Amino acid sequence: MNFFGPIIPLVCKCEGMAPGWGCVLQVLQNTINLGISLGIIFVMLALAYGGLLFILNSTNPGNLEKGRTVMLNSLIGLAVVLSAWLVVDFVMKTLYNEDSEFGPWNAILASKGDDLCLKAKVPTPLTDGVWDIVTGSGTGTGTVVDTTRGCPTCVSLSSKGISCKRTSSCKLNPIVADKLVYLNNNFEGTWTATEAYPPSSAIHSNQCHYNGTCIDAGFRGSTNYTSSNIVLFDSVAKKAGLRPVFETFDCKLRDAVRARGVTAFCSSDRGYGKITGSHFSLYGT
Repeated sequence: MNFFGPIIPLVCKCEGMAPGWGCVLQVLQNTINLGISLGIIFVMLALAYGGLLFILNSTNPGNLEKGRTVMLNSLIGLAVVLSAWLVVDFVMKTLYNEDSEFGPWNAILASKGDDLCLKAKVPTPLTDGVWDIVTGSGTGTGTVVDTTRGCPTCVSLSSKGISCKRTSSCKLNPIVADKLVYLNNNFEGTWTATEAYPPSSAIHSNQCHYNGTCIDAGFRGSTNYTSSNIVLFDSVAKKAGLRPVFETFDCKLRDAVRARGVTAFCSSDRGYGKITGSHFSLYGT
């Protein structure tokens, strides 16, 4: 935990959106961290002062008693401050519904930061479980707007430093690829493009897989699918100009990240019964 970081975190400087409840909690937590830091510094100085009274006035009973009082009061003050910190921390964790998260005892939010801005209304999936590619005047009736196939301008993701699960499926539209570069440079974790262009199979219902404007992406290792990681990845992807959708078998995990503003579906949702594993679908348009 950085006790001397900015009071208002970068993720709360919402462009085109208003800060949400999560930002209020994070700013309050940062203020508390700063206060605790200053309090500890004051206690250390007071203890040093009390020690000097002992050393420099070892034959003066009055100063010895004063030094003893200063040091005792400093230790009591430190205990009170840290106890208050623990109480506030517990209350804020409860308010933010962090019952499944573990980590530093003084962290109320994901340690790497969340997208804490108020969200616009999340679009709903089409009747067949896929999303419109917004390249025209889609009506949301279940048809995909962009029906073209092929990607003659697609570029290699590997050449841009992005890891792919399959070398045979590791290309993407250059505009979307640049958005992935931003995501790759700003997400403090490891992820892989599990399905890019050309797709490895013909089971995809969304046409974007066949024109290189979307990918599937996953974390390395199932233990990395925590709500904190998912929320952070979702936040950075949105800042990159992508439209992330999290898909999973675990409906409890879906509910947890939905509560924190992530568009998410599980295998029991209509149209998502063919989910083969937890992953993000990243739409570039």
